Amino acid sequence: MNIKADAQCTFPADLKGSWISADKGVFLFTANKLSGYTVHLSGGISSADFSCNTLSNNQYYLRGTSTFEVFGISLRPHICLEFYNLTSDKYYYYVATDIETTINDRIYINKDVNPVMHDDVCNRQRPYEVGTYVMLIKDGASDTSLAVECPNDISRYFDNVKFSSSDGNYSCSGKLDIFTDRLKINYTYNACENRLTFSDSGVWRCLYNINFHSTTYLAALNTDAVLVTGQTYRIVCYALKWQGNTLKSTLFPGSCRLNQNASYVVTPGVYVSMSDISGPTDTLVTENTTENTTQGPTDPLVTDNTPANTTKDYGLDMITLLAVNVTIESKKHPGLRLDEDRRVEVGLYSPKRNLHFCSSEWDDHDATVLCKSFNRTWIGKAIAVEKLRDVPIFPYSFDCCGLEPNLFACNITEDEHICNTTKVAGVICYLGTIF
Repeated sequence: MNIKADAQCTFPADLKGSWISADKGVFLFTANKLSGYTVHLSGGISSADFSCNTLSNNQYYLRGTSTFEVFGISLRPHICLEFYNLTSDKYYYYVATDIETTINDRIYINKDVNPVMHDDVCNRQRPYEVGTYVMLIKDGASDTSLAVECPNDISRYFDNVKFSSSDGNYSCSGKLDIFTDRLKINYTYNACENRLTFSDSGVWRCLYNINFHSTTYLAALNTDAVLVTGQTYRIVCYALKWQGNTLKSTLFPGSCRLNQNASYVVTPGVYVSMSDISGPTDTLVTENTTENTTQGPTDPLVTDNTPANTTKDYGLDMITLLAVNVTIESKKHPGLRLDEDRRVEVGLYSPKRNLHFCSSEWDDHDATVLCKSFNRTWIGKAIAVEKLRDVPIFPYSFDCCGLEPNLFACNITEDEHICNTTKVAGVICYLGTIF
């Protein structure tokens, strides 16, 4: 069956050559092809090649270049990927395809004779589950160039670290230093097996993190020179959360699993408990709050719901708010939305472009005003999220009391210097008190 691909369906300019996926190992990009994508389609097929078929709303529908047979029926694989650029050597992506239960992977399979459309393949419900992003790094890039500072709330000395396998059969202990060098997670193991640590050296680089409801989902890079198949892994994902003076976490090779949190992980995941803290002890805080607490709101989370009067293109998306008491040249009617990782994004109409909100002075009062503009029964929790490289920052900070009708009714200060950071404003909306 001859299906014509979209002539404009090409990958981002940086995505050329060999890249390492946290889940899929090494694969190769050309302008419009992806080769060596690991997926077990049948007994003799463990990888597939794809061509870029259509591109819509940052979702790349990729069509398998070859078919495979099951019981004499010719089948073709399809997949949908959504890329986000952090640096020229570092991306993350979401697989925007539902899980195919017969092979337990995010892939769409159909008879080769059947027509397949973009929405058939890009069928995963938005917004995606927190922490399920997949890191993607340039093959050959140095660990120092890929590293970012580890989250503030875990930058401590931990003199008592306990590892235990998710099946309860194995355990060991050690120490951890994330304070001497904020770019490193540096373990000292006490006779730990690789099945518990996923590393020989115990030295990891922080790559990217997102905080959600007091849990930090952190991707880390193993600096071992050589990996041991099935025992050590290049990239792992932590889910971390403070419980009193103990930092509870789970660790999984690759990206975080669906439903993984600081207290639950599936095999071969590992539970890691960190205590006996030294280093800075004034306040145990998350990246996104100035309060002396690790607890978020207890009201029901509603950020995953689409507010009324939004466009369907973005999920929790574009709401036009009139700038009440601030005049911003060529930006009279900015629209606001949340992206998949809950960054606050402002859409300007003249010139037409999107920017991320400044994280300076961003707090729960500001977040509540934004959430109330979506739905007056909502309250907000401010978070800080890693900045995307190709999206500039809206150089204004907001000072709201929480009762304003929209953000542009708050006090607004322009300051490009303080807004030039590696973090941008994000928000989580909850059902709460009606003001």
